Amino acid sequence: MNILLFLASSFAISCSGAMSPGPVTAAAISHGMKSRHSGLMIALGHAVVEFPLILLLTAGLDTLVKTDIARTVTGLLGGAILLYMAWGLLSDIRKGVHAEKAENPGRSPFITGIFLSISNPYFLLWWATIGLGLTTRAIGFGYWLLPVFALVHWLADLIWLELVTFTTNKGAAIAGRKGMTAALAVCAVMLAGFGLYFVIDTVSFLIYGQ
Repeated sequence: MNILLFLASSFAISCSGAMSPGPVTAAAISHGMKSRHSGLMIALGHAVVEFPLILLLTAGLDTLVKTDIARTVTGLLGGAILLYMAWGLLSDIRKGVHAEKAENPGRSPFITGIFLSISNPYFLLWWATIGLGLTTRAIGFGYWLLPVFALVHWLADLIWLELVTFTTNKGAAIAGRKGMTAALAVCAVMLAGFGLYFVIDTVSFLIYGQ
């Protein structure tokens, strides 16, 4: 496999991960109602966690990420953060705060990107498995390709998140306040659903070991 083909395949794999329904996409929809380019800030917050993680994985951190302790901590912490964000968003709706003034989730898209990356156990697991495989291949071409690979992967996240927030912002202008409030409620339910899933999945793992 040549370098260009590797980078193209890495971008495609990264896109499939970025476009999967999840808490980051739900948060992007919420932030998109306030700012059409908030996807950029979410992606930058995501990069603050992701780029150092790539370096740490090349140094052998993958063995730590795969441990039961890491899965338990990230699962419970991630679930708690998502439930808190959902509660905050629902509180804003109940108080009658309009979409463009709602503070949650995460208060700022940049902070949201950081928190949702740190607290997502599946994000860490993806990098400890699929991501590590891609990283290893990148290093096989030479260490100089590692930052290029990281940038290509991040561009997939950036493009998707910007597309989500831009589209949401344009749609919000058409839907009006009632439509935006309904969309915020859906986002809150989605965040709560993912939060409950993280917690239940982690508790099930602790009890049944799977």
